[in-house]
Amino acid sequence: MEHDFAILSCSRNSGATHVWHPYESTARRVFQTGQGCWALAPAQHSGWSTRAFLACIAPHNLAAFSYLKSSGNAVQQCAMPEVMQSMCVTMDGRFLYAGGESGRVYAWELTTGMLLRCWTAHLSAVRSLTLSDDEHVLFSGGEDGMVTAWLTVALCAISQADKRDNGSTVAPFRKFDGHGKVITGISCGFGGPCARILTCSEDRTARIWHLGSGWLLATVLFSADATCCCLGTSERDGFVGLSDGRIASFVMSLTSTSAAADSSAFFVGHNKRVNALDIAPDGRHLISASDDGSVRIWDIFSRITMITYVRHGSPVHLVYVLSPCPQVVFEDKESSGGSTRLPNDPELPLCRSLSRIQARTEDEAQYNPSVMVSEAAPPMAADGRERATYVTMGFGRKDGALSAIRVSDADQTTTTSPNQYTEELRRLRQENQQLQEAGHNLCQLLSEFVSTSEARSVDSG
Repeated sequence: MEHDFAILSCSRNSGATHVWHPYESTARRVFQTGQGCWALAPAQHSGWSTRAFLACIAPHNLAAFSYLKSSGNAVQQCAMPEVMQSMCVTMDGRFLYAGGESGRVYAWELTTGMLLRCWTAHLSAVRSLTLSDDEHVLFSGGEDGMVTAWLTVALCAISQADKRDNGSTVAPFRKFDGHGKVITGISCGFGGPCARILTCSEDRTARIWHLGSGWLLATVLFSADATCCCLGTSERDGFVGLSDGRIASFVMSLTSTSAAADSSAFFVGHNKRVNALDIAPDGRHLISASDDGSVRIWDIFSRITMITYVRHGSPVHLVYVLSPCPQVVFEDKESSGGSTRLPNDPELPLCRSLSRIQARTEDEAQYNPSVMVSEAAPPMAADGRERATYVTMGFGRKDGALSAIRVSDADQTTTTSPNQYTEELRRLRQENQQLQEAGHNLCQLLSEFVSTSEARSVDSG
């Protein structure tokens, strides 16, 4: 039997995360993520997603679990600045976005462990994070009932104003204001700036938005709280899990406020709150997790339960479809060869980002964060292996004066006078400023293009 995808499901009460195949009744891997696991972040189609996934574990730690290890314990672990209630990772596994209970959103680069930004996105906890199909837009939903869109290019470009406030202020690209209670789910379709967004809330509604214009296209009403949502692969249908155990299905072509469909438009099987939904890669099956302790795989066309997984024995809060499937999970024995860590795995602990947060909060007037510049193509050592060569620039005084430059590689470490690198540093700063300006110009052109397209559509209508 070909294992085309696997399912990752997590129970906070039991403290276990299972990896299992849809056509098997037992878990191939059981990971001890601990009680209070708020979020999981499996990166799809990346180099390390077929070997590991990230999890926010209690009290506020970030841990990496490897599929290569059958023991189920974390292979890496580090402390986070606060409790993270939502996470998402880019498809290449390079960037991690996490939303905290304080309303702040953090952006890390996993290949180096550096914190790129930390800004206040909501007035209360961030409950949902997701990326657009082209990963140019990050969506965040909070307990304040707001859904906000952020341009990822703006999150990575640091201007002079951002340097003064340490990147804590970011202008949103769009704000979607309409829900009256906690945002429980966000799902974005295809189409870039013309994509449709499905959001759901505890105010018993699901809303369909247009990303480019920010317009509200339709509102769907339910008789129970909406707890999670997802879009079908063709975006013809939208699915919303409810607090009474049902899963509602409706067409995305709605153009006005309407009530939920009749009883035939519901998936009935769970007897308690539905916590998570996901779609199989074939587009024919819907996966749901519920407080009744089961994970169900549904046939979308007939709305019949095909498979029920009940190995957790306690409420299941998170579920993800792993595609491509981590084939090592279905091998009979643990991989040999000692360490399971590869060069492009997530870099933990995130010590540089944590020191940046601590320096800013404890003594912002005296200390500034370190900056690391990595070479694009690491040189080769005599034995044929790549050297870990990097340049670290330390800013130790309030005026930001360059105190020392340290060049390190696998063979030697030397400290050189800053004067030898002044010209090179000035050139890099100029190039960085040019790239920042180009990024901001691109954002402005995108906004103008969207506005022009909207005006033309209104005139033609």
